[in-house]
Amino acid sequence: MILKHALDISGAPVPYPPGSSHLVTGLDPNVRAPVVDINVGSLAKLAKTAGYSGIALRYMVCISKAGEIIAIQNRNARQAEVPEIIAALKSARVASPGRRGDKAVPTAIPVTIPTR
Repeated sequence: MILKHALDISGAPVPYPPGSSHLVTGLDPNVRAPVVDINVGSLAKLAKTAGYSGIALRYMVCISKAGEIIAIQNRNARQAEVPEIIAALKSARVASPGRRGDKAVPTAIPVTIPTR
């Protein structure tokens, strides 16, 4: 299944890479979420291959105002890191960055990968 729509970005602030401030995490109702193509089914298969089953793996994807994925934050326990998932998230296509009005802004979106 290809997830191709703006993802909900509500939640707590996410540490942004050094030198980049003004991260928008969805708490501003005037900000439209970025549009990112993420194949959740493929990510779930990677998680199952890595031995994860019956849990949801969570990541935060940081996107610059230029529409580039610049960081992936693992929201799981350190032992739940799956390098193949992080690599796949880093290579996801950003169709549109987050926007406040007509101005692009840096944002972060949560990604949850079910492993049932």
